[in-house]
This record gives sequence, C-alpha cells and structure tokens, in this order.
Amino acid sequence: MPIASHKYLKMKLSIIKILLWTSGALAAILIVLLLIVHLQHDRIKNTITQTINDQIESRFSYSDFELSLISTFPFVRARMTDVYLTGKDRLPFIHAGNLDLKLDLRALMRSEIHFRNIQLNSGTVYLIESEDNSFNYQVFKGGSEEGDGAINLILRNIDLTDMILVIDLKNRKQRYRTYIPNLKVKGKLSEGSLQLSADGELVANYLKLNDTAWFENEEIKVEIELEYLLEQNKIVIQFPLIETSAIRAEGKLTYDGENDLLISEVTSLPFSISSLIRTLPQQLSTNDFLRALDGSGEFRLNLRQQGEQHFLQIDLDLLNGEYSSRELYIPLSQMKGNFSLIQESTKPVVFSINDLSAVVEEEKIAVSGRLLDWGEKEMNFSVDGKVPLLPIYQLIGNETPEKWELASGFLTAKDFNWSSSNPGGENFRINELSGLLFPEKIILILAGEEFQLDGGRVNLEKDKKGMISLVNIEGNGSQFSLSAQTKDFSPLMEGKLEQELEIMIAAEQIQLDDWLAFFQKWNAQEEKELEEKGITPEMKIQLATKELNYQGTQYQNLSSYLGIRDEGIIFNLEGNHAEGSLSADGYYSFGEIPFMSFRLNVLDMDLPAVFREWEDFNQDFILHNHLAGHLQGHISGKIFWDENGDYNKNHSEVIAAFEFHDGELNNFPMLQSFSTYLKAEELSNIRFDKVSNIIWMRDGTFYFPSMFIRSNAVNLTVSGAHTLDHEIRYGIRLNAAQTLGRRLVSRNPSFSPLPARERGFLNLHFLLTGSTDEVAYRNSTAEVTSLFRQTEGLRDRALAELLDTFGELPYFEVMEFREEIPEFHQEVEFEELEYLPGFEG
Repeated sequence: MPIASHKYLKMKLSIIKILLWTSGALAAILIVLLLIVHLQHDRIKNTITQTINDQIESRFSYSDFELSLISTFPFVRARMTDVYLTGKDRLPFIHAGNLDLKLDLRALMRSEIHFRNIQLNSGTVYLIESEDNSFNYQVFKGGSEEGDGAINLILRNIDLTDMILVIDLKNRKQRYRTYIPNLKVKGKLSEGSLQLSADGELVANYLKLNDTAWFENEEIKVEIELEYLLEQNKIVIQFPLIETSAIRAEGKLTYDGENDLLISEVTSLPFSISSLIRTLPQQLSTNDFLRALDGSGEFRLNLRQQGEQHFLQIDLDLLNGEYSSRELYIPLSQMKGNFSLIQESTKPVVFSINDLSAVVEEEKIAVSGRLLDWGEKEMNFSVDGKVPLLPIYQLIGNETPEKWELASGFLTAKDFNWSSSNPGGENFRINELSGLLFPEKIILILAGEEFQLDGGRVNLEKDKKGMISLVNIEGNGSQFSLSAQTKDFSPLMEGKLEQELEIMIAAEQIQLDDWLAFFQKWNAQEEKELEEKGITPEMKIQLATKELNYQGTQYQNLSSYLGIRDEGIIFNLEGNHAEGSLSADGYYSFGEIPFMSFRLNVLDMDLPAVFREWEDFNQDFILHNHLAGHLQGHISGKIFWDENGDYNKNHSEVIAAFEFHDGELNNFPMLQSFSTYLKAEELSNIRFDKVSNIIWMRDGTFYFPSMFIRSNAVNLTVSGAHTLDHEIRYGIRLNAAQTLGRRLVSRNPSFSPLPARERGFLNLHFLLTGSTDEVAYRNSTAEVTSLFRQTEGLRDRALAELLDTFGELPYFEVMEFREEIPEFHQEVEFEELEYLPGFEG
C-alpha cells in the first residue's frame, strides 16, 4: 500500500473518532440538559419570568406555562395561557388567551433576547394615555452607557390572531376599537430603540373623535413600520399601505412623548368619492351636499396634536367629479379642484373650496370659497363663469315665497367675491361684495307678477359702491331698462334700506295703475316690518318713459325724479299730456299727519282731451263733448290725509290760475234754461276767444271769483262755488242791453264774439242753486250781487299766493275790460243774504 494512501486512511479514522466522541458528548449534554429542564422546570420558568420583569417597568404574569428545550434545541419554546402584561402605572397593556413564543438560546451568548416566533391570540392590546400624558406601553427599561449589560431584544415574527386593539386617548377625548383577525409583526429592541414592521388586516369597530364615530365595522388592511426610541419616548410609525373598501393610502405617524406631540400624515391614491362618503360617520354620509358628490379624487390628512391643542386638516382633491342632487338640483360635471376641512382645537371648523372648476349646464364655472363653522359664523367665496340661479335659489331656500320666487335664469360672474359674517344669525353682515354680474333671462315671480330681467350688468366695488347698468326688465305691463348706484350697498343686502340708493329707469311703457297695485300688495307686510324697525328707505329715482298710463290717462315723454328721505319725498316731473305739456314739483311728508304740497304748470292742453282723459272728473254736469279749446295755467296746493290714509277735504287747499283760448261750449244743457233770452241755436254753440280766472279749493269747495266771459252769443259775468259733492251756487249777470239787441237782430253764431261790454244800462241777475243733477235758477239781483261782493277780493288774494309760490305766472294773464257804455245806476239794498263758507267778512 502506498504511504500516501495509508496516511489518508489514518486521517479519516481520526475524524470519525472525533465525530463519534463529539456526538456522544453532545448526546450526553442533551441528556444532562433534559434532566436539568425536567428537574428544574419550575425554576427555569420563574427565572424567565423574573428576567422579563427585570427588563420592564411593569409586571408579567400567566396562568399556565409549558417549556420545551430538547426538541427545539437550540431554541426554547414556551406556551403560556391567560397571559397578562401590565403597562405603566399598572394600567392594562396586553392580555392574551394564548401566547406561544420561541427563544433563540444562542442569542443569549451575544447579550440578546431573540424571539424567533411569538403568537398571541384571543386577547386584547390596550394603548392608554395616563393623566400625565404618558402611555401604558412605556414598559421597557431604556439602555444605559456601554458596559452596563443592556440586553438587545430581537422579534423575528409576532403573529397576532383574533385580537382586539383598544386605544384610549382620554386627554384628547378620542377612542378607537379595532378587531385584528391577523397581523404579523417583526422587529428588534437595541440601544434603546424598538423597531417593528407589520402587515395584516384590521376591522375598525369604531374610531371615536369628539363623540363622532368613524370607520365603524370597516375592514382595514395595513402595513406598518414602527420605531420606538425608549429614552426619548418617541414613536415613528410608517404606513406603506392602508387599504379600506374605499381607499388605498400611505401615511406616517410620529409621537414625541416628551413634548406630548402627535403628528400624523396620510395620503391616498385615486379613489371613488361616493365609496369614501359611504364610510364616513352618519352625520356626514347623510349630508345632502356630500351625498350628491361622485367621481374620483385623492385624499390627504394632516393631524398635529399637542396636549389639548390639535390641528386637523383633511383635503379632498377632485380629479373628475360630479354633483347631482334630487333635493337641491345643482348639476355639476367635470369637477376639478380641492375641498379642505380644517379643525383647530376650540376654533370653528373651516371648510374651503379651492380652485374648483366645473361645467354647469354646458357652461364653465370656477369657484373658490371658505365657510367658517360650516357657514354659520362666516362665509366667503369667489366665482367666475355662468351660474344657473335656480339651483342656488333652491339651495338657500326662501322664507317668503308668497312675495318672491325665482323661476329660471343665469348670472355670468366675473371676479365676483362675497364675504359675510353670521349669515345664519341675527347679526348678519356683509364684509365684502365685489365683482361684475351679467343677468341673462332671469324670471322672477314678485307678489304674483312675472318679471323678466335680461342684459346689462351689475358692478360691485370693494369699497361697497354699487352700480347696476341698463338691466332690461319686462313685466306688470311695462318694459324698461334700469340703472342704479349706491355709495354703500351692504345694508341693502342685509335687508335694510338705510343708505342712499339712486335708481334710473328708462321705459318704453309703464302701466302706473298696475304698479301701484303691485306695490300695495308687495309693501303690505314690508311697510309694517320697516315701521317696526324704524327704517325709512332713502333713495333717488329718476324715470324717463315714452308712455305712462294712469287711471285711463296717458302721458308721453315723461321724465320725473323722486328723492326719498326720512321725513318725506321730494318729486318733480315734466312731460306731455292731453296734447299739451305739463311740469310739476312738490313734497310729500311722512309725518304723523301726512300731506303733499305741489306746484303744477300746464301749457296748451286740449280742453276736451283733459276732460276725456280724466273721465269728465267723475261728474256729468259738464262733459268733454260739451267743450272745445285749449287750457294753460298754474296750480299750487296742499293736500292732507288723516291717520287712516283718507283724503281730508277740510284741511286741503288748491289754488289755480288758468286761461282758456278759442273755447267753445256746445250743447250745454244748463244754458237751454236761457232760451227765453237767447236763441236756442246760439245757445247750442257758444264761442269765446279768451277767458282767465282763479279757482280756489278749500274746505271741500271750489270757489270762482267773478269772471267775465265774452262770447259770440252773449257777454256775461259768472261767480260762485261748487262742492266736491257737486252741490252748486253760481251767480250770473247778463248784459241785458246786448241780449235785447241780439233778440231784435239776428246774428250768425259763427260770427266773432260780441264787443266786450261787461256791464250795460240794463243787467239781468240769475242765481243757480241745487246740484249738478238738478239745477234750479231764479232772477235775484240782491243774491247775485251779494255773491259777487263776497268773492270780490278772492282773485287778488289768490294771485298773491301764486306769485309767492311760483315767482312768476307766465301762462296766466288777468283780463281787464273797459265799459264802453256806462251802466244804468240801480239802487240795490246790499242785504247779506248768505256768505260762502270760508270767506265770511
């Protein structure tokens, strides 16, 4: 045999001997260990329990303990039941019905406790905040300086099955309860740092924040990476995966125990908005606004909490959202933007809409907004684009639908901004309202009448100045364009009318009767509310209309002004009426005894047209078909009403100075009584070239000073009184000489008026009394002369009053006539038979 082969065989036999010796020694050692474990079983259990308790600041206990060493060598396997690990301050921490763990003995040589496997099931893990803001899980003793013999802890695999996790943050008034079907954890404790990672499933029974339950019975899949720095009492938890039925997200949670600071961040992947909303607490998931949202979006959560102070921000980024509600029909599509909710300690909740763009009925719109305490304390937003008004009207509601209602319409907004305080309270105030608004086909129902607004624009400036330009309005039998401006429009938006408002109206046609009826119906409740609040609207109204209709009368090319103040209304107007023109001004007082003072000028009005337009002034004594000629003059007056709003004739007064030109009196029934003295054909058509006189109305009666009428048939003088109840008392004096001549010499009634002879050598005096329905007359020189004398100074007094009011009377001239034939002297006893009321003495 070669020498080399012999040496190889000898080496092989030596190795076999070593192996046999080692195996035998190992077997012997194992037998010894088995005897030790068997004989010292209770002591080993107590030693393990004591070792664990030495490393923690709480107590570890169990009901039953099975220990295996030989079959699992070099590992120790322990099975425990009814295990309790008490947390800091003896608060409950972990309870497990069963605990199965596997310990690597070799790690003890490296000063490590290496758990290869830990299984917990049928128990509860409690994370409880104590009164000093520390937590019960702070059970591990921190490492010390090198060489102190600190032991490292390695957790290869922790398997939690059928466990319950309870988190109770008493100081924050938050409570969580989660069921853990299965959760796998691994990590290590070294150099004062505990690092864990986990993945598994959770079922959230609830997450309670300030008495609001979130994620009730919601399955949650999680992946967790945890680092716990014992000495700094700081925990950092990474969530690579958080998955519910609605969202997939990732996040991070940091807790600084020394500063009692909790920071949490969660960011989601795109998800279905409607699915997320269904997982929200009931008070949110049933919210009409949220329930109508759909589409896709992304979610972000940021939470910072320190002691009792916290800051929570939740952001929802819409990627392609939709909004449609049956109750509040606001159809939005292609929504992109951000919704943000911020809650900070005791401060009100802030809900924001940021850079939201959408399509509303095929029109693009951009919205941003902010609601403080869900809009109860403060609300502001900005809008650009075309907005349908009906959805907004349905959204805000209307407490007085019997007064106004929106049927349809749009507003195009440009740089429109709104900011208000206490929109839901009594102290509602607008802080800012600015931008441009363009109305389009808006249909409003106001007090039962339909109005359409179209065109024009509304310009609202930041300094609260407002301007409405040429908004076309049609309704209530009228068509007009409206412009308005105010120095401060905020009181108007607050339901008040305390600031001055200027309104300009340009109309094609206005039906004033319909408008007065409309305002009476509209203001029935409004006036009562304003009176209770002590508010009087202050505004200036300018009106220009081509046609205005009022109680059957018609005015053309009318322009007017109304100035409304606390104490009353100032007005003026001018235009065309009855084929002539008029101008007027005046004042209406809101005092305890309301009254109106006015001045009126009329020029070249057609007399029959005046009577016809005013329906013969509701009398049939003299009608429009009896008249011809033109009227001009000046009228002033003061009209009073009583506390019930009824006309007070006993205190009202009107003075008028008028002229008639080219007048005619045709087929006037009362003149037929004079056919004894004049021919009937002449009485049927009496013409006069010019007549002027004064009318003074007071105490419910019109008074006429003596007026000389020069006509083609007869020259006569008339004076008298005519009450508002149409009772009359007129005195007439005929120039008897001319009348006798007219009977002797036939005269064509188409001839010009007779020469002006007011008095002749013979006069006839007639007194007309009764009513316009039944006139009685008699020849009475004494009574007629007494009537003339009583009104003799009336003209001068009236003219003095009118000149003081108007300054000048360009449309009136006092007629004076020189007697061509001396009057025959008649002796008359001036008996004071009857005085006219108001002119005694």
